[in-house]
Amino acid sequence: MRLPRALLIGVISAWLNTLHRVAPNAARHQALRIFCSPTKRSPPAPRHGPLLARAERTLMRLPGREGEVVTYRWSSPDVESSRVRPLVMLAHGWESCVGRLADWIAPLHAAGFDVIGVDAPAHGESEGSALTAIDYAQAMQMLGSREPVAAVIGHSFGGLCAALSVGAVGLEAPLQAERLVLIAAPRSVQSLTHRYAQILSLRQALFEDVVALIEERTGVALERFDAAKALAGASTTVLVVHDTRDEEVPYADGETLAYALDDAELYTTTGLGHRQVARNSHVIRYVVKQLQQPKASQAQASA
Repeated sequence: MRLPRALLIGVISAWLNTLHRVAPNAARHQALRIFCSPTKRSPPAPRHGPLLARAERTLMRLPGREGEVVTYRWSSPDVESSRVRPLVMLAHGWESCVGRLADWIAPLHAAGFDVIGVDAPAHGESEGSALTAIDYAQAMQMLGSREPVAAVIGHSFGGLCAALSVGAVGLEAPLQAERLVLIAAPRSVQSLTHRYAQILSLRQALFEDVVALIEERTGVALERFDAAKALAGASTTVLVVHDTRDEEVPYADGETLAYALDDAELYTTTGLGHRQVARNSHVIRYVVKQLQQPKASQAQASA
């Protein structure tokens, strides 16, 4: 029998805060493990089964990490295979998978793009039990190094990690992409850790120990895991899509990110929430249309 979410959070909170008083090192490691471990793997919708079955799948191994991740490529069935079409990479969110963004594939094909993606470690069909921002950013960079990427469409955590990948945060090389679409994306890992600490009511000392552990493991200051800082000075054109009623990542995150970047566009929706905004037909049409236009012609919009 599964405990109600509120009760489970209370139990975890009490356990971590109590453990930190007697064994702080063990507590910080356990707190970080919980932070990096998804609790479920949301599968694609059954209606997308035939489309997903047509994907070209390959396995990819991240350096220094056990297990393999699964990559996908959907080439348009409507053109000769010899024709080179620009690539769009789809990046899913936390506890999701590429297949849950399948609504984008047909519109992108119709607009002249082929589509690629990767199930992040511990997500979808990829192996693993934990995921960090660097892991995901590295997976995107490795996939994008195979052939040129015209654009990345990233939802939620996938959007943040796409920005970090373009900015080469914690990586040896950046993901090269002309355009970046960030849908319901948190502005930084730092903001995520603060929300995590608030949800679990972690003691300040434990929170600071978790931050220190992240920095020890990555060799990167936590404040650098920031989408705006990662994209500052980059030639990538950025479109931020965020809903005013997002129940998981506050609209202020998208607003702050868009205003922090020169020439970034903010596309605002209301009433779609955190997940539906990435599957809404009007949002998909707008974004795909923007990807078809010359970069200089993009202008601010709202809906």
